[in-house]
Amino acid sequence: MSRTSKDRKGGRRRGAGADAAPASYRARGIAARARLLQAARQLLRTHDLDRLSLADVAARRAFPRDRRITTTGDILDVYAQLLAVIDEELLEDAARRCAAPPSGAGPTWSPR
Repeated sequence: MSRTSKDRKGGRRRGAGADAAPASYRARGIAARARLLQAARQLLRTHDLDRLSLADVAARRAFPRDRRITTTGDILDVYAQLLAVIDEELLEDAARRCAAPPSGAGPTWSPR
């Protein structure tokens, strides 16, 4: 094989579309991530933050060991992703509350 058909590390080069995963892989990855975050959320209701491991969270959803490690990093990554989800939920809830009409009779406050 000529040098032009290998990358600098000696591995084979990928084709132009090789970096893009099929949509089905991406959809499964998004669904797996959502299940993992849900498992972490459930476990955090009953366990201390510093007592959980990625293996505990992944075992709750029966993820294969090799898959959960390569797709999530470590437990801190899971916590960071979960915080982002919770933050988004809080913002959506606040926006709904602000858009809803007042629930009681009486004067309403309005900015000048």
